Amino acid sequence: MVILGPVIWFLLDKYKNTIIFEMEELEILNRLNNGEILDRVSSKLCIQILNKVRAYLIANGITTRLPALKKIIGDGDKSKGFLNLLEEQGHSIYMYLYQTHFSKEQLRLKLISLFGEDFTDLRIISPLNLDDYNELCNFFQIQMKLPIYPVMFTVLTSKLLLNLFFSPYIPRCFYFPERILAIDYVDKIQDICDKENLRMLILKDEFDVDLQTVIPYQISPINMIDHVISIFYEKIQGILNYGGLLIQELVVSDKTINILKTHFFRKVIDGAQIQEKVVLKPFSEGGSLESLIDNVTFNTIDMSLKFGELFNSILEHYYGDLFSNFDTILSQNQFYVIDMNSVSNNFSLPRIPQILDSDHFFKVFISEIISTKNETKISSQVKFRHQIVEFYNKIRQLGPLFFSTDKFITLKDGNEFNIKEFLTSNFSKEIKWTLN
Repeated sequence: MVILGPVIWFLLDKYKNTIIFEMEELEILNRLNNGEILDRVSSKLCIQILNKVRAYLIANGITTRLPALKKIIGDGDKSKGFLNLLEEQGHSIYMYLYQTHFSKEQLRLKLISLFGEDFTDLRIISPLNLDDYNELCNFFQIQMKLPIYPVMFTVLTSKLLLNLFFSPYIPRCFYFPERILAIDYVDKIQDICDKENLRMLILKDEFDVDLQTVIPYQISPINMIDHVISIFYEKIQGILNYGGLLIQELVVSDKTINILKTHFFRKVIDGAQIQEKVVLKPFSEGGSLESLIDNVTFNTIDMSLKFGELFNSILEHYYGDLFSNFDTILSQNQFYVIDMNSVSNNFSLPRIPQILDSDHFFKVFISEIISTKNETKISSQVKFRHQIVEFYNKIRQLGPLFFSTDKFITLKDGNEFNIKEFLTSNFSKEIKWTLN
């Protein structure tokens, strides 16, 4: 059963009176809005409706929400999209529209009415354009005892956790939890930067959410860091649960940031990587990253075997059933993992390279979940979410931190921890650090 998220419903609702729909298509829209589960025949009609919406957006040059549609129904040309691939492979597709505060009892009864008490062959696909669906996870995982794919919850894409899990392949970085002000630690930041020979930094919010229009990434020389920190906190006012502030080493080579975007589900998906080449303008005083970009180009490169070998154990142990991509900078033959993207931001580049076979990633995702039995996965998914959240809350209690390759230091008292040893002793013994 494929769950459609609020972005899809926004598009359907916004254009239902603009696009010419047949009576049977309008009936489908009403049934979705009333919390019904669409059966196999009705789901085909729903795909037909989504195709009409995509065609309308393209014809009218409306690109804002287009990536959300392309994920599930393709671009109408080279990519087929998730739903069309399911149909092509002969799977029975059911659809349900997720709306906050949905009736759990109503959905439970509808599921039983359709599938009886045996959910062996049922797979639940969560919205591919939504990052906060704890309500859905609780319903399916706890109440219905069914795993949900992909798994996504806010802290999973935390850059704080990324610095721990991907060590030693990380840039040097400061972390300040929400409600602890980095401006109070400026002297310590400058002292550490002097010792580490750090001259240029980039400021980021912690989570991979759409805040960059409000809080764009800021580049700052160390001598202006207090000013740029003040700008961050000025802009963040009124925004709750942004996580924290990261002040990261700017990894740049010859005014160019070479970013590799690598897709994964449980492990790196073989195939091409997206290469995002960001060329910066000359600068000395810093500014927003967007204002300092001269040009950006996208293309694809063949992935080296070594890349998967480096990161597969990390993805398997620490990212569970997340289906997304992570960003890595390659500089002077060294990998630096800088960001873990959320499910909604997956395949949401302004322009995906034409030669990238995005359907390949969905085929791998589908194959994996079809071959995974519900009864063997459900307990591990519930336990995984509990472990990650518990560990995240524990590490945040240490306060502001400085990460450097294979260690971190607490800024409050200067205690130093080896990251590998810290993970081994503080994370669940059922999930061990295996990267040598």
